Amino acid sequence: MKRQQIIVSALQIPLDIIAFSGAFLVARKMREYSDFIPGFRLPYQYISPTDVLWFVVFGTILFVIIQAFKKAYTYQFEQSLSAKFGVLFSVCWTWFLFFIAAVYLGNGYLYSVEIPRLVIFYTVIMAYIFVGIEQVLIHVGLGYFHNKQLLTKTKIGYLGEVSPAIMQEYKKFHHIDLVSFSLENLKSSIREKRIDSVLLGHDIRDVEQRDILHLCKIYGVSAHLVQLPDILLQKSSVEFVGNYAITQIEFVGMTVWGRIVKRVFDIISSALAIVILAPVWIAVAALIRLEDPAGPIIFKNKRVGKDGKPFTLYKFRYMYWKYCVKDAYGVAPKDDEALQFEQNLINSEQNTRTGPIYKITKNDPRKMRIWGIIERFSIDELPQLFNVFLGSMSLVGPRPHQPREVEKYDEWHRQVLTIKPGITGMGQVYARETSEFDREVELDTYYIENWNLLLDFKLIFGTLRVLFLRNR
Repeated sequence: MKRQQIIVSALQIPLDIIAFSGAFLVARKMREYSDFIPGFRLPYQYISPTDVLWFVVFGTILFVIIQAFKKAYTYQFEQSLSAKFGVLFSVCWTWFLFFIAAVYLGNGYLYSVEIPRLVIFYTVIMAYIFVGIEQVLIHVGLGYFHNKQLLTKTKIGYLGEVSPAIMQEYKKFHHIDLVSFSLENLKSSIREKRIDSVLLGHDIRDVEQRDILHLCKIYGVSAHLVQLPDILLQKSSVEFVGNYAITQIEFVGMTVWGRIVKRVFDIISSALAIVILAPVWIAVAALIRLEDPAGPIIFKNKRVGKDGKPFTLYKFRYMYWKYCVKDAYGVAPKDDEALQFEQNLINSEQNTRTGPIYKITKNDPRKMRIWGIIERFSIDELPQLFNVFLGSMSLVGPRPHQPREVEKYDEWHRQVLTIKPGITGMGQVYARETSEFDREVELDTYYIENWNLLLDFKLIFGTLRVLFLRNR
């Protein structure tokens, strides 16, 4: 899912509000001017701008809600203009029926001055025109920007026999770049994230198809199947490209609007938490400075984020500065004595984790005395709220790991890199004390494939519960 799809989807709502409100106001002016019925002159009941405003607000909100239910705000680049107009036609007349019903039922309760019925009818017509013009401008504008290479195209790698008619339908879309691949090249392109989606022809063997879909799942690449499978997978849907039914499979549970809502929630929540917890920040900073003034209060550490991209993670420092790994401070691994000391601890019996991840819990000489307070309540992770606010992390997601840990991942572990890492998550709540990394990945994979905002709330409160019970 490209950022441009998220931006276009988010822009549609304010554009629709402007277009529909304008349609409503134009419809009122039209009715004031004439009823546009040849041979008749219907009496007109004047309605003041103040009274009509409430109808405009209610009607616009209702229109946006119906558009959302029709999934019009998940912008589909593959959808033709005729298909978009078909959806818009359905939305407009659904709105008309609901609005008429609301006006009839609300008479005398919600308002005292009726809106002329012809104004409602003209609103439907003008809304279809205005919002339709908006859809055309978006479609043409995106086509222009894609042709001028001002926007990145969706690169689809296809394998096997795909009928010329289907290929022609795909090539009609300005945003798609179709590239033919051999089996091995396609697999390597998925692993290296050089393609956004795969298109599998009807002659692909079941074994090959399973292998490719498994890789797509691990690396978060969507898949299109020309041949409809006997059983639709959990995250699959049937979409039409022209007149041809294509099975589309998304392996990440977040929709376009899911990502938007999650990001807005992250920004608001992290900003509030930073302000509310300011006294804690000051107290912890003072304790760190008193015990070891040699190093920084907030420690920077290299971690791997979404799509394997490195970022700098912030934590309250609870180790003596001489023992802190300094990869984020420009110190090369071969020159970092702290890294060599840490590696000795990892190779000893003090490491309580299995797999690529380590955890030193027994008699760690690197930790300051205040570590007991900081670790008990996970206070060291509070500066990660800045990571969340700036966008490199989310409040909820898989645990972020260091590059040298990610290098030791088995391939199926890499599915945790298909979304932003989080301060807390399934692994932190339900596998906090486990020593098995595989179990943590299984839980995070479930989160990735089944995300919803309610699950985020559940995990946030679950984290608070775990911290409270652990410290009773």
